[in-house]
Amino acid sequence: MKKIFIILFMLLFISSCDSSNGWSADVRSNFLEACVYEASKSVNETIASSYCECSLLEVQKIYSQDSFAKEESKLMFGSPSEKFVDDMADIAMKCVNF
Repeated sequence: MKKIFIILFMLLFISSCDSSNGWSADVRSNFLEACVYEASKSVNETIASSYCECSLLEVQKIYSQDSFAKEESKLMFGSPSEKFVDDMADIAMKCVNF
């Protein structure tokens, strides 16, 4: 359960998006940096990096950069969609067992 909260928390730190359907290098980098920072509080950096790379790949399979940014905004205001929360929980569980 703690891992789910870590991934949700690190989502708060992802910034900026472009208008294209693809994810920019900056946003991918921000995602990984924030994720590794948070995950490293609970596990070593090697495990955190593997977990975060897995998480990013899984998030990108489900969400365009723009749709992810919209869901992230909802999360920041305390009203994420149920689908987003479920997706993040599923990703966290998948990547923890990666």
